[in-house]
Amino acid sequence: MRFCRSLRLLGVTDLLIDTLAAWRLTRLAGTDKITEAQRDHLVEFIMGFGPTRLGGKALQLMDCPYCLSVWAAGLVIVLKHLPLGKSVVRLLAISAVAGELSNRLDSWSE
Repeated sequence: MRFCRSLRLLGVTDLLIDTLAAWRLTRLAGTDKITEAQRDHLVEFIMGFGPTRLGGKALQLMDCPYCLSVWAAGLVIVLKHLPLGKSVVRLLAISAVAGELSNRLDSWSE
């Protein structure tokens, strides 16, 4: 009951924008080529600690889009409370939609 009331207060539009922004951050952190070098450096950094349980779990988190999406959603929530954060969240959401549309349209033209 309380969740439903919170959902109504948040608004469906805000929820959609936040979801798209979290999706974009998840892809950006997990699979996009633009962040590949940073991911590689992070893997090297983690591996520098040796084959510890913590290092193995951290590497699993990096390969799991569902795990990354939790952190991405948390970052979206934090961003929304910063001065320019709502604009950044909107930018990420627009980027998610534009990127997906571009991919779909490119595949249709082939």
